[in-house]
Amino acid sequence: MKTFCTLLFLLISILSQAVTPMGGYISYSKKDKRIITVTYHLVFPLQDSLNYADSINSELSCDNNTAPVRINGIAQLKKQKYYLDCERTTYNWEVTYRATIDLDNAKYAALRNCCNLRIEASLGQRLASITSLASQSSNFYVYTQFENCGTTINETPISTGSLSSAVCQNQPFFYNQGTLDTANFDSLSYHLSRTYSGNNQPVSYAVGYSKTAPLKSSANFPFYLDSLFGDYYFLATHAAERAPITFVIKEWRKDGSDKLINVSSTLKEVYIEVNPCPENKPPVINGPFTHTVCEGSQLCFNITTDDLPYIPPPPAPIPPLDTVSLSWNGAIPKASFVVINPTERLKTGRFCWTPAIGQASNLPYVVYVTARDDACPLNAVTTRSFRITVKEKASVSRDLERINDTMIRVELTPRSDARGTYSYINTLLDENRRLIIDASIGRFKSTGNSLSYGAIDTLILTKSQPFVLNTLINNNPLNCPTSYFDTIYFHTASMTDVPFQSFKVYPNPAHSRITFDRPVELVEVYDLLGNLVLQGQKAKSLAIHTLPNGIYILKATAEDKSFTTRFMKQ
Repeated sequence: MKTFCTLLFLLISILSQAVTPMGGYISYSKKDKRIITVTYHLVFPLQDSLNYADSINSELSCDNNTAPVRINGIAQLKKQKYYLDCERTTYNWEVTYRATIDLDNAKYAALRNCCNLRIEASLGQRLASITSLASQSSNFYVYTQFENCGTTINETPISTGSLSSAVCQNQPFFYNQGTLDTANFDSLSYHLSRTYSGNNQPVSYAVGYSKTAPLKSSANFPFYLDSLFGDYYFLATHAAERAPITFVIKEWRKDGSDKLINVSSTLKEVYIEVNPCPENKPPVINGPFTHTVCEGSQLCFNITTDDLPYIPPPPAPIPPLDTVSLSWNGAIPKASFVVINPTERLKTGRFCWTPAIGQASNLPYVVYVTARDDACPLNAVTTRSFRITVKEKASVSRDLERINDTMIRVELTPRSDARGTYSYINTLLDENRRLIIDASIGRFKSTGNSLSYGAIDTLILTKSQPFVLNTLINNNPLNCPTSYFDTIYFHTASMTDVPFQSFKVYPNPAHSRITFDRPVELVEVYDLLGNLVLQGQKAKSLAIHTLPNGIYILKATAEDKSFTTRFMKQ
């Protein structure tokens, strides 16, 4: 009986304990309209050691006032320590959990066809030490809301930045949330929000605080959020402040009519505590912070740092200089970031990236770089965003059509959604890529020489030889030019080549098969643009029924000699 009472007392004690979440947000992944994978990203103080998943109250609801349905099966996925001090004795727990929603499950029947789903979670009360809220015992609450009808596949962006930070009083604090959308590369926007304790239940702020002033900051350095890139910075003036900063991160995507639609909105809460620290100046990350590059071209730039010493009033000695470490968040796949001076006090990083064709965007790609000094008891941290705009590379489809024995029509066509104003320079070269000087051999009809400046023109060729057409295009004002080289194997009927008479092909014209006047070791058939379309070995004939009707160049090797002739397929 005594043992039973002891166990009962322990159980009641455990159940009476409450977790104290400090910050967090919810992300989801939707591969189809049926299965939704939900991930809960949360941070807890050191003293919490319960099974937090048991305390998460999460529900799926719809904006049409359908009754919400509880989400079960939430399991811990990862748990790690986030250290706050130099001695690595103070830390918070960063924990992620996961659950799966199957909309085919009968319990979700009323929500299955909802076009605006909402996943929300509440668990425990916020820390009692919070100073910016009027109700210090308010419940912690976050949500993600997303479009579920027109957007079948989506993953909400993931934040790589910490969900809690300890900052120093009277020291500038630069930070970025490091939010990534590498799954869909959707556009993001950032907005300050009220803090909530439940659905449509905002928490009142203490006097002097608001959603745009979550901390007391210097008038010369007020709290600021960049709505396009998620950078935020401030200079906290009051020690012992404890405050949540709440953001709504919106995800945007273009629909079929090129209109931006809001595919998801996520309420995210970050916990900030302000502490008195020895005088220190935070590290500096130097710009420029904006760069441009053309698709298919390499962009490389160096990111330098600085950390000015704090000089106390005499006769106090000047403290030793801080050493700065430098890292990035890996935001762009296939890009690289290398610290090129790892042994120096002030680090320099080198970023390199070659965006692929098709990665041009009106909105910039964003990379987040973090500099951290080794000042104690708290390292000063600065995170800055670098924005890279990828410009569209000029490109055209090239159509070369033979008109008669001496003329080829050249037509260049940009794609329908091409940006910029296109300009063209066409140059006629010989097979060694030397300019054709003799206009009697080859020229453009529009100019009478080997240069042309239009998207449509006619080549006049009078000699049987390979020619090279060099096409240079540009798309002002993007100025991302492209150069093409097309080889034209030209043979004119107005001339007679001796090699044609030494090797016979019959019948000519032919319908399904051609026969040679001698066995060949190798035979190759080319179209008039130089493309290999057919080949054979050790043959006396060749089936050509698969070729489209037209004129073809045949190259053959026989009796240790090479022969070239032409035939017509009809």
